[in-house]
Amino acid sequence: MLVIGSNALQFGLWEIGKTLGRVPTDLDILARRHELVEINFMGLEYVKGTYEKRLYKGPDGRMVEVELADPGSSAELYLDYAEKIAALPQIYFYGLRMEVTPLAMLYSLKKSHRHSPRMFEKHVHDYNGLRKIFDGKDAFEKITKLRYKETVEREKLKTPSLNKSTKDFFDDKVSNRTFIHDQIHEVMAHQDRPMFEKIKIDPDKVACSQEKFEALDYGEQIQCVQEEAYVIALERAIIPMLFEGEKLAVPFEAYKWAVMRICTTLCSGWFREFALENYADILYAYDENYVDKFLNAVDDGRIKRILK
Repeated sequence: MLVIGSNALQFGLWEIGKTLGRVPTDLDILARRHELVEINFMGLEYVKGTYEKRLYKGPDGRMVEVELADPGSSAELYLDYAEKIAALPQIYFYGLRMEVTPLAMLYSLKKSHRHSPRMFEKHVHDYNGLRKIFDGKDAFEKITKLRYKETVEREKLKTPSLNKSTKDFFDDKVSNRTFIHDQIHEVMAHQDRPMFEKIKIDPDKVACSQEKFEALDYGEQIQCVQEEAYVIALERAIIPMLFEGEKLAVPFEAYKWAVMRICTTLCSGWFREFALENYADILYAYDENYVDKFLNAVDDGRIKRILK
């Protein structure tokens, strides 16, 4: 059995003189199916399960999730490495001795689900911390690709195609139906014009140029992501709350949710990776007045309502 997750990360960081910055609240384990017999002697209470995973409750109230390795799965390959190649440290949990995943493998695990919205904030913090430790070099690249594929299939992760006209791209069921999209972008712009106009490949298409983006300075790149996040937060949370009678939204939480969506399933490719790898700076540069800027623009007539 192999301990993964926050407990393994805490142990690995401690070994190199770093701290996790939080107390692990649960225990995550990779195991082979025949090892379920050993788990039965750990004093755990079975809660629920699927063919791939079992969830238990420890005598101390902590939740224990066990992922079972099947032939050809990434879990099996990680276990093979631990059992046949590496001499890993071992620690006891609930009376059972287990091996602890090394940091390099944890980086692979974090990288493999970096685009998943599930528990995103915790994972993006861990992923970026490990990425910096290893300078982005993945020692388990082939296994990471397999596990990434498993994650995409299991969570049904999809991103929209950018090879569309602006009109077709925003002709969906989630974009706001109250105000003109391009005018919201203009009001959210940090400079005279929205930053995305500097990097578009075709004025009438959504797709943008990586080369043009990389020609911007770092501050402008951050602003480029921010402008998208402000518009997404407004269109999918703030405007529906204020003008369409939808559920309550808090401006910063809406912004943070929008950045998360950019980092996961709303964007793809190099733009998503930039947002993901610079997540902390994008949040730090947050403008708490973005909703006021929008409302002032509505009052001033700079943002028009969509004619029904």
